[in-house]
Amino acid sequence: MKKTFTLFLLLLSTAAIAQITNGNFENWTTVGSYETPDNWDNLNATTNLASVYTCEKGGTASPYYLKLTSKVVTGLGTIPGVAVYGKIDVTAFKAKSGYPFTGRPKNLIGKWQYMASGADQGVIGVYLTAWNLTTGKRDTVASNAYLLPGMVMSWTSFSIPINYYKNVNPDTLIIGASSSGLAPVAGSYLYLDSLDFSGTVPVSVEPMVIHKYTMQASPNPATTRLMVDFGQPVNEPLRIQMTDVLGRVIKDIQSIQGVQVHYVDVANLPKGIYYLKAKTENDILTQKIEVQ
Repeated sequence: MKKTFTLFLLLLSTAAIAQITNGNFENWTTVGSYETPDNWDNLNATTNLASVYTCEKGGTASPYYLKLTSKVVTGLGTIPGVAVYGKIDVTAFKAKSGYPFTGRPKNLIGKWQYMASGADQGVIGVYLTAWNLTTGKRDTVASNAYLLPGMVMSWTSFSIPINYYKNVNPDTLIIGASSSGLAPVAGSYLYLDSLDFSGTVPVSVEPMVIHKYTMQASPNPATTRLMVDFGQPVNEPLRIQMTDVLGRVIKDIQSIQGVQVHYVDVANLPKGIYYLKAKTENDILTQKIEVQ
């Protein structure tokens, strides 16, 4: 039987949660004939030629707030009020990058007012991502694209839960807010203030495992065949799988009991990185493999 020593504790993120910069929308910068909230990208530069602005400062004196309003812009049609904590793709009207962030908050909180025109529906999105060194791509650690239900005609506190998919800390935060959905309707609006986070979702510590068997695959890199040595005869059902970097199973092999060395043919595999997994009833062994 596998001997497992479980630590029975949860590891809270040691890095302090960097709160949302200018989440209270008190800081604005004048750009020509309009103002833009610091740290929040928007579409005002796109609509400026028509002297129409869908992202505006709310209030005549501090405390200010964010006003997003869908408006008709000559030559462009109806443009939603959009603000992004990060950078925005002005063609697709969506976020393309964010700010450094290492926390794992449980909820996005704040105050809002909003109203939808017709069948329109605004949205607030929270996205926490991390760079994956293995795949060379960004992983979504947590997110929630929250569609605004009904209407809220006076200032009301809200709490949007953030859904986690990976047991790691993120490195980037993006927040997006829009007064409209995919088919914007003029007159829809979303006002926001006092954005912050509440709660923490911890990263759990993986159990410490003592393996009954070892696994050594050679040669590595391989070109035609891998020799997989388990250090001793495996006297129990054994399953060998090879997956690509996206987790797709490339090979699935049932090994014969009592065998110490098993061979895996890789001659027809495309060159690249793979992962070899050997599974028994009580154990999992893994090794990174390169095929050349």
